[in-house]
Amino acid sequence: MSDDSVIVAAPVAPIEINRPEKPNRGFSKRTTLLNMAAGWIAIAVSMALGHEMATLIVPLMVMLILSLAGVYQGVGHLDLRALSAVGAHVTTQPQKEEGDA
Repeated sequence: MSDDSVIVAAPVAPIEINRPEKPNRGFSKRTTLLNMAAGWIAIAVSMALGHEMATLIVPLMVMLILSLAGVYQGVGHLDLRALSAVGAHVTTQPQKEEGDA
């Protein structure tokens, strides 16, 4: 008994993925910007109040502004990393058109 049968594979549809949406960072962006603005206002007011006040306030506010920027960017990096990790484990198989070899 010879086995001359041909196996034909059916086309495979792309896998549908429910990817999470890109995070909306509007609240954290607004909060960060408002806190940074408050830091710059504190710097300006301390400079207007005199040298002793500026000597105390300016380094603190500069560190606050830099820290806020770093935390905001760090959280954004973690969000992007989590989204890319979800997408990296998903593969799709495109459908072959009739007549493709």
